[in-house]
Amino acid sequence: MCKLASWCALEVSEQAALVQAVGSVGAILIAVFVPLFIEWLKSRKAKAEQRERMLNGALRLTGPLSALHTSMDWHVLTSSPDYDYDDPVINIDPSDGNFQPLISSVLSNISLVLSDLGPLAPDVRELAFELMDLDRFLNSIPAIERSGSPAFYRTNLPDILDRISNVSVRASHVLTILDLTSKKSSGP
Repeated sequence: MCKLASWCALEVSEQAALVQAVGSVGAILIAVFVPLFIEWLKSRKAKAEQRERMLNGALRLTGPLSALHTSMDWHVLTSSPDYDYDDPVINIDPSDGNFQPLISSVLSNISLVLSDLGPLAPDVRELAFELMDLDRFLNSIPAIERSGSPAFYRTNLPDILDRISNVSVRASHVLTILDLTSKKSSGP
């Protein structure tokens, strides 16, 4: 009641000035906070869309990269001097260790999705450079052998298998990151 009494004690012009001041402050607050709220909603939507593109890129990359990784591992296993062909190891690689043709498929998929991978991009980019380097090296072996080192592959087999194995480990690391990212996003 006291507030009403103090309000009534004011002259009409004072009441009008007070209402105008409160209205002006309200209008300023609305003018400031509505655009901020709209911008926050847009930012939130953009982040959700970026996350969706990242997950779609991870999905697109997982299949070819998994096939390449499996094929590289099979190649390293069967090319090793310690491999026993009589040992019953189950081959799950449809390429039967012929991984080199799979590299171009993985690289083309990486080039399509790399810009959408966000925080995953550095690891995938590093894998792409390692794959390009390995592919260039493996493609140069026939030329090296024709140019006077016919036994280059056989004499350097341990080093070649080590290079392939290192790239396979990197591919496994990237597959793990892609898998963890997709599992984290599919949670509640």
